[in-house]
Amino acid sequence: MRQLQILVLILLFSTSITHSIFANSILTIDNLRIEYHENPSGIDVEKPRFSWVLKGEGRNLFQSAYQIVVSSDIQKLNAGDWDIWDSGKVNSNSTNQIE
Repeated sequence: MRQLQILVLILLFSTSITHSIFANSILTIDNLRIEYHENPSGIDVEKPRFSWVLKGEGRNLFQSAYQIVVSSDIQKLNAGDWDIWDSGKVNSNSTNQIE
């Protein structure tokens, strides 16, 4: 398989909040890894595994869905042109070893 340097963005959807008092709370992604590496280049795994850690302030915050998109360059990524891969919205609270 040809090795590519890829740019990845994980979008969190529907961050669930139990109490309206935390409506301004935001979850952010930290420690994004692909195949256990930060900023990998030349991943040659057919189905690479993604992992991330969520950070946020407050209680009862959790991820209810995610979307992983991959683009060949930062301009395409920022423009929403995910020319390599788009998982689509996945309803899941999983954040570890996502193929």
